[in-house]
Amino acid sequence: MSTTEINQSVLRQLDKMTDLVDIQDIAPVAFSAERLKPGSGSQLQLGVSAAAAPTEQSLSYKFDLSGTIQDDDDVDVATFAISMVITYVPRSASPEVAVPDDAESLKAFGDYVAWREVYPYLREGMQTVLARLRIHGFQLPMVRPQDGLIPDTMN
Repeated sequence: MSTTEINQSVLRQLDKMTDLVDIQDIAPVAFSAERLKPGSGSQLQLGVSAAAAPTEQSLSYKFDLSGTIQDDDDVDVATFAISMVITYVPRSASPEVAVPDDAESLKAFGDYVAWREVYPYLREGMQTVLARLRIHGFQLPMVRPQDGLIPDTMN
């Protein structure tokens, strides 16, 4: 979904939410990788899931990135999984200043703010666990700020 496809109400909520919170922490919570056979592979299959956990004192998102490296015959060479949690805290301790916690606002904030902020850590984590398996040549693309979540393809 592009920013232009979000309704104006959600855009206002995003602006409000980004003004109300600061990042407290971005932390890895799980890394795993397993080499299943020799070789470097030629294909990367990825999956991403996310969940929000709002409380009165914080707002956290957990992002899980999992993937499989396959060879030319679609046989798995390696698998990996990385989980990161990003936590936001209110800028103000005042109870009158509440962070919106409705599902639509939380999803939009996760998709357009938290994802951008955690993405470099997931990108680095993937590269690190694959390097430990001596599998090189796979890298998540860069995200260009001017394009939102459109990856920058490198030639």
